[in-house]
Amino acid sequence: MKPLKLYDQWKTSQNPKTLTPLIQSLSPTIKKSLSSHGFDQDPNMRTAAMLHLSKGLPRYDPEKSSLNTWATNELKRMPRIGHKQRHAIPMPERAAIDLKSINTVEKELQYRLGREPTAMELADESGLSTRRIGSIRARFGVPTMTEGMTENAEGIEASLASGNSNREQLVMELIYGESSPLDQQIMDFTFGWHGQPKLKKTEIARRLKRSPANITQRASVLAQKIDDLDLGTLA
Repeated sequence: MKPLKLYDQWKTSQNPKTLTPLIQSLSPTIKKSLSSHGFDQDPNMRTAAMLHLSKGLPRYDPEKSSLNTWATNELKRMPRIGHKQRHAIPMPERAAIDLKSINTVEKELQYRLGREPTAMELADESGLSTRRIGSIRARFGVPTMTEGMTENAEGIEASLASGNSNREQLVMELIYGESSPLDQQIMDFTFGWHGQPKLKKTEIARRLKRSPANITQRASVLAQKIDDLDLGTLA
């Protein structure tokens, strides 16, 4: 299926399940762009390119250019991303202000939603990135919420160079972005993301007020999605 048709499906339905096929349909453009910048042999950068395009899609205007032209222009930023991830430095000087904002917004969302907000919901409401929220929580929040969080405040761009495990994390970030709030919470507690504690499935079920069987089932579906994300199409 052509990229523009996939884009129309995604734009019309806003169904997260249509996002990955759309991004994968741009594989030839991604491969060509990365090759022109000398990144064609770097699987981490290929995955980062997919994630970058998935986050940039709301900026795409079909009236101004084709989807492939837009993707090519977006991927001109890859050299900058590659440079930043090698020189990223944590910047915690606003940590106290950001932590206060996170805590305030979290309480407001808990009251409004009737449940714990996801990291993405906190990010949308506070204006901070999910990586910044995780970093602040890990370093300055409640100690029990620091487990499993190692990224710095520069975000996902800062984690590309250190190997295949980070590539897998980028893949999971792509799946995370297209998942429901409940599934995002399951991933947060399963992997210890965004400053949340790593919990067993029974503890996740109790925390989210779901049955252990439901959590196990949803976690299995998420794991299958990660396995099914065919990065080989970008090779």
